[in-house]
Amino acid sequence: MAKSQTVRARKHPGSNSLDITVPSRICTNYDIQPGDIFEVEAVLDRSEVKVTYKRVYRKR
Repeated sequence: MAKSQTVRARKHPGSNSLDITVPSRICTNYDIQPGDIFEVEAVLDRSEVKVTYKRVYRKR
């Protein structure tokens, strides 16, 4: 993926969680589908929060 993209965190109705959209180009390039399950890790690195998603289940 040559170009970086930005996404906005949005409120998740009825909870304190936030939703972050996976851009369509990433979904297409990596065959990400609704129902896929991701492990999420967040670390603070020099005042930047880095959030990493690792797919642990692929819906077929």
